[in-house]
Amino acid sequence: RVDDRAQMLYWSGHLLDEIERLPLSRPQTSNRGEMHWVQSERGLWAMTRWDDGYYIFGLDLAAILIDLKGDARTQVPLNAELQMFLLGPGEAFPESYLDDRVLMPWLSDWSVVAVIRDPQAMAREQSRNRLQRILIIAFAIMVMVVGAIFSTRLISRELDVARMKTDFAANVSHELRSPITQIRLKAESLLFGLADTPEELDAHYQVILRESERLSRLVDNVLDYSAIDRGSKQYVLRPGDLADTVHRAVDNIQTSYEVREMDVEVNVPFDLPVVHHDADAITQCLINLISNAAKYSSATGSRWIGVLGRVVEGGVEIAVSDRGIGIAADDIKRIFEPFYRSRDANARRQKGTGIGLTITRYIMDAHGGSISVQSRPGKGSTFTLRFPLQPPGQ
Repeated sequence: RVDDRAQMLYWSGHLLDEIERLPLSRPQTSNRGEMHWVQSERGLWAMTRWDDGYYIFGLDLAAILIDLKGDARTQVPLNAELQMFLLGPGEAFPESYLDDRVLMPWLSDWSVVAVIRDPQAMAREQSRNRLQRILIIAFAIMVMVVGAIFSTRLISRELDVARMKTDFAANVSHELRSPITQIRLKAESLLFGLADTPEELDAHYQVILRESERLSRLVDNVLDYSAIDRGSKQYVLRPGDLADTVHRAVDNIQTSYEVREMDVEVNVPFDLPVVHHDADAITQCLINLISNAAKYSSATGSRWIGVLGRVVEGGVEIAVSDRGIGIAADDIKRIFEPFYRSRDANARRQKGTGIGLTITRYIMDAHGGSISVQSRPGKGSTFTLRFPLQPPGQ
């Protein structure tokens, strides 16, 4: 206690002249225990009143400032982009300072200042950050634009599919109604004896046979597409004479109403290599292609249809050609899609369901082959079926 009292007396005597200059009247109005800070030349004073007592606490200002300056230097890492400084009364602020804080209420004349260590490096970093933000924003905008484009295309495609399905239902209904109406009219004529001569009777029988074949092919296509859409359609591939299958298919379709007025030129040699195929499915492909050739040739008045068979490297090709209205380049990309029908006015005048080529492509894919088309508007089209010599999977 003697040492404590001696130290207190030493500091009191050392700072006595400053104590006499302190505004001792200030704490008179202070609340109980409230501190008031006053900075002098050598001391930092805290004054308070407690009950009837009046207390003054003196702190060594020089020691406090040394500690603060040391903290300002040591608390900032050496590799930091900012530095901290303690500025006293009258000291000028650096030009590159970012922010400052006054040490209120204890050291009202002193400030802690944050300064950029390397302004040029900071400017470069800000430029990089600004560029990075711009790139991120640009990328986000690009992603949104691309997403909007894809969404628009997807919606447009869905609307097109919905429209094509609606057209398909209407076309199938029309295609079914037309042969049924013809069969019914001719059957009623026969039933009520409206056909008198043998020629009239034969004509009625021919119409009934022709329309029933047409109806049968239409129903087969619809059922086949339904099975394909469900993924349940299968084909039995056996090694067989592809040339014989082609000739049988041509003989079959030549008796139909659509083709019987056409000149079908068949150039398929009988010595074609043996090909693994489903004869009924390939017959259906050829009937679809020849029927289409006859249908779209009638618009130009052409009566020629060519069926060509040839051996190519690694396979056999069967081509069906016509000199009809042809196919526009934009339509060639989509003619094998389900329900798709050309927007060309001449093409839309012809009846159809829009699934024949889809079924043909599916059948060729199942055979490990392919179907391709070459066409020029107004000049005709050629559809080529390509069969591999080896069965699928070998």
